[in-house]
Amino acid sequence: MLTNLHEQPLNEVEEMVFRLCEAGKLTPLEIARQLEVSHERVRQIYQAARDKLNDIVEHGEDALSLLPSRARRIVVDLKIPSRSLVRSAIESGRLSWNKGFGSIHWDGVMLRRVSHKTWAALYEWAGRPTLT
Repeated sequence: MLTNLHEQPLNEVEEMVFRLCEAGKLTPLEIARQLEVSHERVRQIYQAARDKLNDIVEHGEDALSLLPSRARRIVVDLKIPSRSLVRSAIESGRLSWNKGFGSIHWDGVMLRRVSHKTWAALYEWAGRPTLT
């Protein structure tokens, strides 16, 4: 079951480019003209969409592509790339939110200032109750 972080892992443009490329009805150049972007940009969008979908197929709910990029960067930087490890870190207090500073802390050390929305996404991905 996917969290409601990204019920749809691909945004509208990624989904459209992916479907059109996979269907083979239009060439990448024709897709680029429709979107008013370069052929290279269509290739990049298609590759990003494929990578996201492959990540979800391979890792399921642990797929990092389900996280917004800022939350994903935190998980990667801390080398805790699974929901269960993030959940354990939150439950133990090793990973926490400091409301006063608006920052995430790891073992009491401020990592970076982020929005509460980023923390909420990370918290929810870890399987914790939705923050309000």
